[in-house]
Amino acid sequence: MKRILLLLFMTALSLSQTHAKDTNTATDWTGTYNTNFGQIILHQKANYVVGTYRDLGGIRSMYVSNNQLIGVFYNNGKEGHFKFTKTAKGFTGKWGWTYKLEGGSWDGNLVADVKQHYLKGQWNTDYEDLFLIHSPTGIVAGHYGDKGGMIWGKYAGTKIFTGNYTNALGREPRTCSFIFTDNNTFKGKFDANEYGSWNGTRVRENTTTSSTTDRSTAPQPKFKLKITLNSFKCNGADNLFNREQGFVYVVPSLQTMGVDVKPGNFNIQTGDQKVSEHRSSLYPPAARFKENYPVGTAIQINNSAVYPIIYPINLFQPGRYAAKMQFVFREFPVISKGGALVFAENERINAKRNIELKEVLKFLSGQTRAEDYPLVNGTNGRRRLPNSNDTFWLESIGGKRYVRGYGDIIEPKKGKIRFGYHYTMELLPL
Repeated sequence: MKRILLLLFMTALSLSQTHAKDTNTATDWTGTYNTNFGQIILHQKANYVVGTYRDLGGIRSMYVSNNQLIGVFYNNGKEGHFKFTKTAKGFTGKWGWTYKLEGGSWDGNLVADVKQHYLKGQWNTDYEDLFLIHSPTGIVAGHYGDKGGMIWGKYAGTKIFTGNYTNALGREPRTCSFIFTDNNTFKGKFDANEYGSWNGTRVRENTTTSSTTDRSTAPQPKFKLKITLNSFKCNGADNLFNREQGFVYVVPSLQTMGVDVKPGNFNIQTGDQKVSEHRSSLYPPAARFKENYPVGTAIQINNSAVYPIIYPINLFQPGRYAAKMQFVFREFPVISKGGALVFAENERINAKRNIELKEVLKFLSGQTRAEDYPLVNGTNGRRRLPNSNDTFWLESIGGKRYVRGYGDIIEPKKGKIRFGYHYTMELLPL
């Protein structure tokens, strides 16, 4: 019966929300209120409200329209219901353990904002972003994503948050728990998963005022990925003297969700999230001149590029909705023509290699272990990651993780000219 009443209740709310869609956000419920049942702190994002209730639990909205707020509160795990009506000085309301709201009145006055504790603010996570409020009583509540998802629970002196979350408005609550190694990072879990399956990093306050970008709506980086071309070498040659002669350059570019992402500062149009295409040349000789590449001789490079990744890991899938690093590897051989050495443009190696980054990011962020991926025979410990022809060493050094990759590009016509390359990927602090 309770589930039937809930379905009828949510259906009524849905119809009311449709009717009042254009006016729902006219009232802002954000603030601190002293009520006849103790202090509550509310925060509104778009048409959704979350809050903390004394030291007893969280508050989450089910319906917000004009001057009305209808929702659920938690009292040491027990679920209750309320309806608030905004007034000039606060709100008047009713509450109850059922939808009939027979518990009596629940009124509040808006007071000066109380100083919140450590976890307050925006957090990037492996999935959707969080915005948390943190009551001095230890209760934490927040917005999860942009579809009315919410999170609520308690933060203990052991720096462990335990509570519940929903993916979107009206969804069934699911359990979660975060361990904060400091006030800026956490390793978390949800449902019956292990810690490390849901991790997050605090978003630093933006201190610059020159930008016109609305940081509250523009996508923010979830990761900052650094890729370094360590070296390459000629593994096979079609020329004389067991060497290849010509010009080589290696250019990686990053794509997320089918959109190229520019390293460093990037300008995103929040409507369709277009960004400028960018490719970083990690091995560009100063000019086109002939070089000798003896077979088996490694050429040390160690050039790097840094890319922001603006989408959470769970959205990445092979195909359009993907995060991938693409190597464009070209070698222009030099031939003798009319007594002069010239580049043979039609003889060049022009190969592309895609490295899907979903599993790379999962390992670098601590969600997976090296042992989760199969070893490749005869590669001295390299492992196979899904959807990539390259193979990888997955390493943890000094508490930090690295993915070292190896690929071998083969000239497509004769299959004799081959260049291998080594590179390293790591995450940098946001």
